[in-house]
This record gives sequence, C-alpha cells and structure tokens, in this order.
Amino acid sequence: MPENDPLEDIPRIEVTIEIGDESLRRDINEDLRIDIDNLDEALIRQPALYAYYASLTQKANLLAENARHEYDKAVNQYATTAREELSEGSKRVTDKQIDSLIKSQPTILALHKRMIIAENNARTLWSLTKALDQKREALAQLCYNRRKEMEHLGLRVSAKPGVAPTREPPIGEGN
Repeated sequence: MPENDPLEDIPRIEVTIEIGDESLRRDINEDLRIDIDNLDEALIRQPALYAYYASLTQKANLLAENARHEYDKAVNQYATTAREELSEGSKRVTDKQIDSLIKSQPTILALHKRMIIAENNARTLWSLTKALDQKREALAQLCYNRRKEMEHLGLRVSAKPGVAPTREPPIGEGN
C-alpha cells in the first residue's frame, strides 16, 4: 500500500457471496483502488473487472428472480390448500388466517429466507458494479488531468503505448 493512501481511513470491504455454485470472495478495496502512478494498468484492468462484476450481477439477478418465483409458487399452493382446510367447517375464512397459516410453514420460511438472501446478493453486486462505474469516471478524469499537466509542461503526448512524452520546442523554434 503506498504512503498517504487515500483509502487508508476507509474500512476494508471484503465480500463473500454465494451465487449458485460459485462463491465470490473479493477484497473490494483492491478492485476499486487506482494507483495514480500506474494509470495504464488501471485502465487495462477496468473493463475486465466491470465485466466480471456485471456478469455476476446478472447471474445473481436471475437467481433472485428464480427464488422469488419459487416462493410465490409455494405461497399460492399453500394458500389453496389452507383455504380448503380452513373452510371445511363451513366457517368464514379470512385472508389474515390464511396468511398466518402460510407464513408459519417451515417450507415457506425457508423459501422466503432463500429469496431474501438472493435479492440481497443481487443488490450488493449491483452496488459494486456501480462503484466500478465511478472508478471508470475517476480514471477518465485522472487521465485528462495528467494529459493537461503534461501539455502545460510542454510535453507532447503520444497515443502510442510505450512511447515516452517528448518536449515540444518553444514557439517559433523548429518545425
């Protein structure tokens, strides 16, 4: 970690998320870090990181949607069964009674918990992907600032990788 690290006062953000059969264990601080002394590496790495998190977000969204579908399906099945069972005595059955019976079922409770975890994972990954959007914007601004500084110093900046900046001759000389 470089001296005077601007992230030193930010707590470590480490996530562990189960996404289907995959397990994401990442140090988010490292993924969001920008080494201003090596902008090239950050620029090269950024699209791959973004694609990685975006693809995991999509997978997590799909799992959350499937979990919600399974939960809703089970609730509807239990509601039908509960209504039939409660109305056998020909007494009036309220939605509140049915809802109470459904939500006390271990299967429903387990499916609800699974759905909440899946939705939380999807939201967490979406937030991390948005943070990478902010990193991209920061990289663009840092590169722009660096280019302006170099131009201010009279250095000609080449767009070719590996070509060092050259000093432009003063106005009126050369060319």
